[in-house]
Amino acid sequence: SCGTGAVAVALALALEHNLQGPQGVALRSPGGHLEVRFSRTEDQFDHIRLIGPAQAVFRGTWTGGHD
Repeated sequence: SCGTGAVAVALALALEHNLQGPQGVALRSPGGHLEVRFSRTEDQFDHIRLIGPAQAVFRGTWTGGHD
């Protein structure tokens, strides 16, 4: 699953439902179950955490840049 997308969904949910204070949003995605924890005061988000399984899905080697 995409961690960036999962966090975006959780924060959008908080905005849509005007959730305030410490929050935890449970999400289910093709990659597994995730939880996004954060705190919201007015229109500011703080202490954003993504919790769930992690797995390497790509490995690459950088051979240099443009000369």
